[in-house]
Amino acid sequence: MKRILLISVILAAMLLSACAAPSHQGMVRYNDQWLTREEYARIANAKSPVPTPGWTKVTSWKGNSIKDTETFSITANEWRIQWSTEPGQYDMNFQIYVFKANGNWKSVAANVIGKGSDVSYVRGAGSYYLTINTGQSYTITIEQKQ
Repeated sequence: MKRILLISVILAAMLLSACAAPSHQGMVRYNDQWLTREEYARIANAKSPVPTPGWTKVTSWKGNSIKDTETFSITANEWRIQWSTEPGQYDMNFQIYVFKANGNWKSVAANVIGKGSDVSYVRGAGSYYLTINTGQSYTITIEQKQ
């Protein structure tokens, strides 16, 4: 009898915890957060990064040609480059190179052909600029960790 009671209590506890747990059914995980399919579709169609808690926007660019950006300052030790690109009539190369303000190369943040999007993380406070090499449309956003 004690065993049946114990099993009943355990099953009831499991059922209650399953009901209380957050359900992400029908949702999409994007940038460490759960979004409804409608929210995700709106964001994906906007072709621009979504701000996430814990990150602050520093600057951003939209364009479709080769350029060096202006110098921007990062005060946090960790920062990221959110980017997306989409070809026009032809798939082209899309590259983002990160340079310190003094011209020293830091890293490659993107190197794809055709449509793509991603987030590249960089470490180190200081002044930087980007060299963007493409003929495709792009959106780039720089954010630093709060």
